[in-house]
Amino acid sequence: MTQAIALLTFESCELILEQGGSRSWVAKAERVQEYSYVVLVRNSKHPSAPHDVEHGAAFLIGRISGVREVDETAANGRPRIQIDVSEYAEVNIADAWGKSQNPVWFTDFETLGVDVSKLKFRSVPPRQLSATKAIDKAAIVGKFRERIAELYQVPVRQIEIAIKL
Repeated sequence: MTQAIALLTFESCELILEQGGSRSWVAKAERVQEYSYVVLVRNSKHPSAPHDVEHGAAFLIGRISGVREVDETAANGRPRIQIDVSEYAEVNIADAWGKSQNPVWFTDFETLGVDVSKLKFRSVPPRQLSATKAIDKAAIVGKFRERIAELYQVPVRQIEIAIKL
């Protein structure tokens, strides 16, 4: 039995490949690292979801290459993680999602209806910082500056953010 982590997500294939994996999950990194595969299942009920496959259909299977915390936390304060993948296979497996209420489901290929022998994996392209991402980061820093200025009741121009590497 091949164990896998199924994720109910709105993320597109393009976004997952650009990020090098699927992000913003609440799960214990130690437990995720025990698995070799992640199965991405479409959550078409999310307003940002592409209309590439039906709701509940598996659309991408990745070989897990690592797990890392991202700079986000859940409402309960727990850190969120990204599950990185080194290789991926595009699939369209209808009704792969079970009755799990949690968007992170520890399961296996047999339950999901995946035949591992039919998968054709390709390497995930190396991540590159695009101009769009640079603009997004600048916008995020600007919003933080605005919030800090509001908190301390000072003009935004007086807020400087420094990153020491």
